[in-house]
Amino acid sequence: MPTVLRIDSFAFRLYSDDHPPAHVHVVRAGEKVVVDLETLSVRDVVEMRARDVLCAVRIVAENRGYLMARWTELERKRGGGHHA
Repeated sequence: MPTVLRIDSFAFRLYSDDHPPAHVHVVRAGEKVVVDLETLSVRDVVEMRARDVLCAVRIVAENRGYLMARWTELERKRGGGHHA
């Protein structure tokens, strides 16, 4: 799925073929962090500076309701098809 939110120089992405638990991919200038939407824990960091990771997590926390709603929307679409 494309970017669902842009704030400052951060792009927040949800992928339609992604797996649980609910999480968001945050991209900034080629750097990336994956943040769990339920716990706000950082799952993966690719070259992102610690202060930018903290900023990304803060923005995720502030927009968690919206991001969770989009994740749930994708889950419904995935569940509406077929599961192996």
